[in-house]
Amino acid sequence: MEFKYKNHPLWKVAGGIWLFVLLADLGVMYVSFGDSATNFTWILPLFSVVTMILCLMAAFFSFRVQQTDYVRIDDQIISIHKGPVRPRQKIKLVDVKEGRIMDQQMVLILRNEHEVSINLRQLSITNSERLQQALKKSTVIR
Repeated sequence: MEFKYKNHPLWKVAGGIWLFVLLADLGVMYVSFGDSATNFTWILPLFSVVTMILCLMAAFFSFRVQQTDYVRIDDQIISIHKGPVRPRQKIKLVDVKEGRIMDQQMVLILRNEHEVSINLRQLSITNSERLQQALKKSTVIR
């Protein structure tokens, strides 16, 4: 069972902002190559290239996040998306002792007393309810 991120227009706005920053970095790189009076002409373009790559990755993530599964549940494992850089957090369902819903967060308490949070604001209302129902089959949700 897959639960995708909620469709929210701010994701597209964030992607547009990252593209604007990318274009600004491109302008900085253009100006720095044209300036022959700078002694360290390689530092600013190198920094601009690195930030352009990061901005492009952030824009790509922002535009595609709504097609990404935030939470996946199968028979034995729950997998939670933790962002574009960090790997998915995978938890065996048998390791979940209980779940609690507190202030738009579902906190899964594991048998080793660690806690894992799922931000319910990232899911639509129907997906949030479906997720709770799916987890109730294997653990207690309070």
